[in-house]
Amino acid sequence: METNLIILMAFALIVLAMIVRLWVLDMSHNGKL
Repeated sequence: METNLIILMAFALIVLAMIVRLWVLDMSHNGKL
């Protein structure tokens, strides 16, 4: 059970990092930073 929780947390962190990276790239592309 703990291993599944760790895997889910790692997957969530990867997805969150991808979303943040795409958002930052979009913001910098639009020149809002």
